[in-house]
Amino acid sequence: MSRFLLVTTRHVAAARQQAYDAQWTRLRSAVVEAGGRAWRFRKPENPLHHIEFIEWKQPGDSALTETEPVRTALAQLDSTAAAVSRETWEDIET
Repeated sequence: MSRFLLVTTRHVAAARQQAYDAQWTRLRSAVVEAGGRAWRFRKPENPLHHIEFIEWKQPGDSALTETEPVRTALAQLDSTAAAVSRETWEDIET
């Protein structure tokens, strides 16, 4: 079974931080309930810059980020603070 990592970067305006925090909490809860894990970090020298990680194991063709309620929570977070970049990575098993 493959492991995947969705990596997203965002610039969160100070005025949007509280709304971003609330939406992140919703997304993280949805990810955890779906069997994944989620973390976020901010850049110490510029706290408006955030990086988020969502990790999951994928049996077959379905991505955790395409399941409900994860997809909806991710869309709501994007509407609160737009993603600057987003990439999906796959684990290399050796």
